[in-house]
Amino acid sequence: MSCIGKGAGRRMPLNTDKMATLSVYYKKQLLEDVLPFWETRTKDPEGCGYLTQFDRAGRLIGTEKNMWVQGRQLWMFSAIYNYAVRRSSLLELADWGRRFIKRHGYAGEGKWHYILDRAGGVIRGPVSIFTDMFVLSGLCEYAIAAGSDEDEELIEATFAGIESRFMSGDLSEVAPQTWNPGLQKHGVYMICLNMIANVRKRLGEERVAPLRALCLNKILLTFLKKDRMLLFESVDLAGNPSDSDEGRLINPGHTFESMWFCLEEALRTDDKETANLTVRMIDRMYEQSRDSECGGIYYMLDAAGQTPKYRDWVQGRNFKWDEKVSWTHNEALYAVLLAAFATQEEKRFSRFLEIHDWCHAHFRDVQYGEWYDALHRDGEPRLTDKGGYQKAAFHLPRALLKIYLLLEHGLAKGKGWHRSI
Repeated sequence: MSCIGKGAGRRMPLNTDKMATLSVYYKKQLLEDVLPFWETRTKDPEGCGYLTQFDRAGRLIGTEKNMWVQGRQLWMFSAIYNYAVRRSSLLELADWGRRFIKRHGYAGEGKWHYILDRAGGVIRGPVSIFTDMFVLSGLCEYAIAAGSDEDEELIEATFAGIESRFMSGDLSEVAPQTWNPGLQKHGVYMICLNMIANVRKRLGEERVAPLRALCLNKILLTFLKKDRMLLFESVDLAGNPSDSDEGRLINPGHTFESMWFCLEEALRTDDKETANLTVRMIDRMYEQSRDSECGGIYYMLDAAGQTPKYRDWVQGRNFKWDEKVSWTHNEALYAVLLAAFATQEEKRFSRFLEIHDWCHAHFRDVQYGEWYDALHRDGEPRLTDKGGYQKAAFHLPRALLKIYLLLEHGLAKGKGWHRSI
């Protein structure tokens, strides 16, 4: 493969005509298909905040409010306002969620409640550091959008609480996940690294640098095993994978997502060694997780090639390992495209086009908009709901936004093309 920087192999320039067409396409998908689905129904006129549980046609099927997605949508609407379209209604929509989050979600000491009822009553309290990280990302992105210091005290308290728990190793509050004693888990460090990228613009490089270093080291030196070119979801306390169903689990969506988080950091700091490693990992996961018979990306893999066994943390979905899940493909699309831009190699752009063609032939709901939640292995819809406890206006619009911006900035070949958001 070609490497990044000096000593690179022969590169074939990316197809700029195709890139220009796709840039228009992804912007249109974001602003004219996916965003309108959420703008017209997520704003809760009764309890404030966001409604997120909708069936295929957009009919409301649940009113409980997971603070994961409240924070995620606050970030998403603020980011679209900041980077795609500065429309006052978007800023208002972001503020609608923000006011609910602040009024009902804060539990004190930098922590946030996990599940609320429609009116904001607490169903389950501060049991998830993931919630804290998503809310913090949302508050920081909104502060930039609004040009406001109003939430500064909450932002500082939340970051301090998160940082303290990571530095002390007290990562016991991880709902909805449950961890077996004696294990370390990749996902919490992955989400923290993304949070750092989101809040750096508000808090500054110096403030986030120690936590950034911790997360990068954990991901790249503890969970990623270079000798096997695999990123494990869990390892023991000594950093070794175990020969068990849980220990062998490989999550393609998390691998793609984690590697693009790390690749963006490497490109930002001109860290060629890490950039090369993460591109190789994206290549490896594409090769391993691609379904050569039916197309698309498998949901789960086993490091030893056995049938993966895992617990699905979200009730009612019960995904199978060989099904095609929407968020997994969202992460694969952006990761593979970012690797193509980082190396300027046409073969990686061709891989992106392959995933793009399959996703937009199978996941898109032409009749009602948005994407189906999950497909059978052959690409036929299985779960057609558009929203739920965790599927909301986040993974898909984030991928559409970042792909559109990467294509647009990459075509312009401007400085910092990889730091579009």
